[in-house]
Amino acid sequence: GRPDTRYSDDNDRVLLRRARLTTTGRFTENAEFRLELDLAGSLSNTTGLRAQMTDGFVQLKPFAAANVRVGQFKTPFGYEQLASDLALPTVERTLGSDRLTLGRQLGVQLMGDLVEKRLTWSAGLFNGTGTNNNFNDDEGFVAAGRVSGTLWQRGSSRLSTGVNAFRSDDVSAAASSDLGLGTSFRGSRQGVGVDAQLALGRFDLWSEYLAARYDPSTGGPDLDADALYVLAGWTFVPDRLQAVVRYDTFDAAIDNDSWLLGVNWFLKGHDLKLQLHYLNGETAGERDGRFIARVQTVF
Repeated sequence: GRPDTRYSDDNDRVLLRRARLTTTGRFTENAEFRLELDLAGSLSNTTGLRAQMTDGFVQLKPFAAANVRVGQFKTPFGYEQLASDLALPTVERTLGSDRLTLGRQLGVQLMGDLVEKRLTWSAGLFNGTGTNNNFNDDEGFVAAGRVSGTLWQRGSSRLSTGVNAFRSDDVSAAASSDLGLGTSFRGSRQGVGVDAQLALGRFDLWSEYLAARYDPSTGGPDLDADALYVLAGWTFVPDRLQAVVRYDTFDAAIDNDSWLLGVNWFLKGHDLKLQLHYLNGETAGERDGRFIARVQTVF
């Protein structure tokens, strides 16, 4: 079945979802680098898999409160988007996170930790033309920033929250079909988001709201899109078995809402785990479901 628009057909299949090679290191105590190559990284039907760079950056760390990162990396917008693929409690991110965030871009970012690492900030300027594109489609940059912090902590329990925003003027930015803007977008766009995470013993609760506005300069109507998800997890066997449930909704030119139910089996933490999930979603009035199994290995 096709629970959302990312699934291009009804066929059962075996998918090499991600295969990545990562190298990290330090030039000095205050300068480090990261290079990551993606050998397979698409949920849609793909032919002729080929390697491409996901991360490639240098980070200078003169002060804990002020680091400088230069290269290609994730932009500071969207908590779920910024969360590591390896540590996600679900097989895939929500549709809204995929469609409304900016993903990886070439740019420069300032970032740091404040108040004994209880408050973090980041702000950057990016080309805005997507992954593995080294040009800028106009004279301006995408500006994005995020602030997050821990509101309460006791032992391993904690409550955290974050806010983020971006703004961009575009000439030919890539656009998803869910937005109804064609394959590229010309005009201005801006987005905001807020999120919260609660860890309380064996119980985890995540929630995030994202909203974006698109103002075409080609004379078409403006578009407001937003997305919300709530995710709960319960670890009923410590360090071994976790149950997860998630509801998410995405409202744009094409609307979608879905439920996910699943179990995560940690054979060796996130380095070796099995995820068995069922995703049921409704898109444009049609509801469908799909069983998804994922094996993850890190070495």
